[in-house]
Amino acid sequence: MNVGVSEMSGPSGSPLKTEINRLDSLPQLIEYAVSHQNKLSEGDWSCLFERVRGFGAQEGAGDLLARAEIDYSRFTPDQLRVVIRTVKAVQQKSKFLDRLLLTFFEKQDSSEALFGAISTNRHFLSDEGWAEVLSKYQRNPDLLRKLNTLRPPVEQEKMLTASIRNARDIRDLLRRVVGRELSSLHFTVICERLGEFKDNRGVRQNKLALGALLRRMSQEEGFDKGHIAQIARFYGRLPSGVQFNFLEPFLEQGIRRHIGEFSDWELYMVFQGLRVFEHRSIGLISKLHNSIDMRRASPQVLAGLVHLEGVFELAMMGDTLKVVKERLGEFKDIELVEVMAGLSKVNYLVSTSLLDPISQRIASSAELEESALLESLVAFGNCRYLPRALLDRLWKAELSPWYQVYLLYSAVFLLGEEGEEYRTCAAKLLDHPAVLDQLYPQDRTWFIISASLILPQRREELLQLIVKELKRPLTLGEKGMLFQACLFLNEHEVPSELQVRQEIESSSLMHKAVERKIQERFATLKFESEKGIGYSAVDIFFPNLGDKGVVLEVDGPFHRLRNVDQETGRAKAKHRTIREMGYDLIVFRANSVNDPKFETELQKTLEAISSYLPEGRP
Repeated sequence: MNVGVSEMSGPSGSPLKTEINRLDSLPQLIEYAVSHQNKLSEGDWSCLFERVRGFGAQEGAGDLLARAEIDYSRFTPDQLRVVIRTVKAVQQKSKFLDRLLLTFFEKQDSSEALFGAISTNRHFLSDEGWAEVLSKYQRNPDLLRKLNTLRPPVEQEKMLTASIRNARDIRDLLRRVVGRELSSLHFTVICERLGEFKDNRGVRQNKLALGALLRRMSQEEGFDKGHIAQIARFYGRLPSGVQFNFLEPFLEQGIRRHIGEFSDWELYMVFQGLRVFEHRSIGLISKLHNSIDMRRASPQVLAGLVHLEGVFELAMMGDTLKVVKERLGEFKDIELVEVMAGLSKVNYLVSTSLLDPISQRIASSAELEESALLESLVAFGNCRYLPRALLDRLWKAELSPWYQVYLLYSAVFLLGEEGEEYRTCAAKLLDHPAVLDQLYPQDRTWFIISASLILPQRREELLQLIVKELKRPLTLGEKGMLFQACLFLNEHEVPSELQVRQEIESSSLMHKAVERKIQERFATLKFESEKGIGYSAVDIFFPNLGDKGVVLEVDGPFHRLRNVDQETGRAKAKHRTIREMGYDLIVFRANSVNDPKFETELQKTLEAISSYLPEGRP
């Protein structure tokens, strides 16, 4: 795929990024970096080094970077992360990588952040680089003591870490370590190294060997609170389907033993692990919550706690949010992204007085990468909140194709069909079928339903994409999206593979209240509750009214954006789907049975139903 980021971006883009994407060799990219280093923005640097990383297989890439006269001391921590990730991909331990890592360590803003950065990256330091780290922090005895615990014996470290260059090496590592006498420290080294790889296929393929190692290590003694926290963090990062049930009781016992003793960083790692636990751990989460001095806890801990409590939808999260709101100015932008991840799970607890300042901070952040901005946009959407400044910023950003699909889908289902930016973005993606072929299947499905809603004039191309998708196994959710896409494209001969009914039992109080009023007013009128129509489950269906039937949708507060009081794009799309299927539609809108509008909406709805009845019929 040779489509550059700038070619595939939204309506506007950086001229420098356009130039960067036109460079087609590693020497050209590095020469450009040196000659333009005083002109490049944060986004330009990120784009440039991501492209350098793409040439990482070329021999001497690391040496070229090392010789380039680039002043890394003025880079932000986030920029340095991109550079370090690039250098790791093209060159293992080296003096150049040592220099980058030392620069990165100097930019950490707390002892805990510094220790976390060194702990995560220590395997990439040469022996000389490690010695320099120990020498540099001699005057900080607490930090030095922690650092010394990170350095296992040389031979063991070589065996455990030097051999891991990529996820494929995991298999050999596991074969060597299972059955050996390993200390708890060596075990946490393995956990950290495995957790560094985003590609977890090696973990999945070696589940049995990893499980044997975890089981044996969980039966040993000598795990202190730091080891427990590291293992919890690793457990939370395992890919889906690779959790080990026997490890949860071991971790739970260890966490309970050390409640009140964890440092802020260790507590944050524990939170990461607990996110994947079953609901039986709620009592443990409650104890952790009660052990924290909210007024003194670091913002990182509070952000992690909001995320954890949000995952389990715990009422105690309300207490945490009060403190977050009072101390909001202390949070880093990336910590606010994590706060939003938690808020998106329990949006009924969230007020716009908290969402407004978070939205403003995230939308104007110079620190956050585009992936974090997109993650935040999705979280705001789940809270039924429209951050227009963030949406506008992302439309103007240079995004990779899969991020553009993410933005397109999120924006369409926040706002509906309006917006020229939507059509421009979707049309550019549709013009590059090779790009769409390389997207993940879920991303393609998101693109198809979004584009079908806003680009019906490209009907034939989109129907061809749907036919291609039918050749692979589809999840239930993907089938539902493709079903709706066919309807948006006025394709009423929906493929049989997508013709599946869904029955959903409603538990909405307002829905039940409306049903009772209809039964009281129209005693003999037949209707069905939560009727499955294609892949749409409609609230109330009257099969004997209208030409094909009448649908009544009871739209509560979750169908509207709270800060602008308009229907969400998802609600609009569902209404359009119902009409495209040939049904008449009545929409009842109120927040609850106690809403002052409830009675007025009810009378309007009953009159609308009456209009479909023959004269004189009750």
